[in-house]
Amino acid sequence: MTRGQMTIRWIRAKFDSKCAGCGEHLYEDDLIAYDFEERTAYCKDCGENEEEHQQARQRNGDYARSIHSKHDDIDDFEDC
Repeated sequence: MTRGQMTIRWIRAKFDSKCAGCGEHLYEDDLIAYDFEERTAYCKDCGENEEEHQQARQRNGDYARSIHSKHDDIDDFEDC
């Protein structure tokens, strides 16, 4: 997956596990946030927090790429 891409998906747990954030027991068929890149499961609260963090990183990455792109355009003018 590309950097800054959302990797959290809300799914139904296929088996019991523990939340990677708080350690809460997650039961089969619970609605959980699963990070496919990290291969970690989160309870509802921790999943919402992790999802917000990923969205913020994605926004920051988009902003940084746009600034970098504008900087490259300025460099092109300096070469003239």
